[in-house]
Amino acid sequence: MSNEQRDKVRLLLRQYYAGSIGESEAAELGRLLQEGRYDALMHETLAGLGEAEQPMDLAPGDMDRTMARIHARKAPAKVRSLHWRKIAVAAAIVLMASAGGYYALRPAGKTAATARHFGGEAMPGSNKATLTLGDGSLLNLSDAENGELAAKGGGNAVKTGQGALAYAEGAGDVEYHTLTTPRGGQYRLTLPDGSVVWLNAGSALRYPTAFEGKERAVELTGEAYFEVSAQTERPFTVKLRDGANVLVLGTGFNVQAYADEPASRTTLVNGAVLVKKGTEQQLLRPGQEAIAAAGIQLNAQADVEAATAWKNGIFLFRDAPIDIVMKQLSRWYDVDVKYEKGTVKEFFNGTIPRNVPLSKVLELLELTGLVHFTINGNTVTVTP
Repeated sequence: MSNEQRDKVRLLLRQYYAGSIGESEAAELGRLLQEGRYDALMHETLAGLGEAEQPMDLAPGDMDRTMARIHARKAPAKVRSLHWRKIAVAAAIVLMASAGGYYALRPAGKTAATARHFGGEAMPGSNKATLTLGDGSLLNLSDAENGELAAKGGGNAVKTGQGALAYAEGAGDVEYHTLTTPRGGQYRLTLPDGSVVWLNAGSALRYPTAFEGKERAVELTGEAYFEVSAQTERPFTVKLRDGANVLVLGTGFNVQAYADEPASRTTLVNGAVLVKKGTEQQLLRPGQEAIAAAGIQLNAQADVEAATAWKNGIFLFRDAPIDIVMKQLSRWYDVDVKYEKGTVKEFFNGTIPRNVPLSKVLELLELTGLVHFTINGNTVTVTP
């Protein structure tokens, strides 16, 4: 490979990730990547991008984590993987800067018909939520300006920025508020004790505007990641809709407790938590997970990275059946899912950024050759 060729590929890659590449140059880059001779250069160029140039606002060290890789495993043993040359092109589909729009680089045989096949575009979720006040009135936080919400009945609530709400401790009369995210929404909340909660799509957290007494308690439906302020004299409790409770002193952990899931899952990142349900209880150490259904099951080697991937802006699938994959997509893109013509039996593995249109995610999954999708209105149909 001559220096002139290397410089040309490097220039095209930089233009691509900056969103300034033209259609003809994008097509040329797609052909070059399919040749497989420039894989190392692609890694080198991406790793060397400056912070301002990095796609998806990622640090250079996060490249490997966010490079889209999808393959599917047939139960019980057969593994289907995409060759790196196809993965490089597939990655390009979903790892592009948004400044200049999206340019789809597809393997040979893919045409604009693919985009039409998926119909209307379902865009990724964003920072949006509704705040229910003590008197039952509702505040749309997307419409609220930054600053105190007291004038609107929000008491000591303060919108601190895009997708962020906070409470001052010990201000005014205590009442209960509920922060609710719709499908396709997420929000960050700082509780009056300084604990921080990231609320995933389709979730709700009920909490007091000030913590009084010897206990700090909140109620969760859906999914949230907690970083609890350590207060030994006042334990923190997360109450779940299935009757399970997560007791905390100060730690970081993820709780998934959606109504359409058969069990709630508490995954511990650091510190220690005690999960209780009925007469059973389970003390967790970092890297462990409690699965609460009829009883409590301990997973001593939990996939912490996968459990918290949503908070870090990615979908991370490891041996995930198609229904798990589609539940996550349904919540984030606010679409309904139905299945036709039999069961997709493969298990999917891959990493995809959450800030790309749904069609790009479905295209990448289809590159496995083991699953197909169509969109009709707000419904995604899955077929083997």
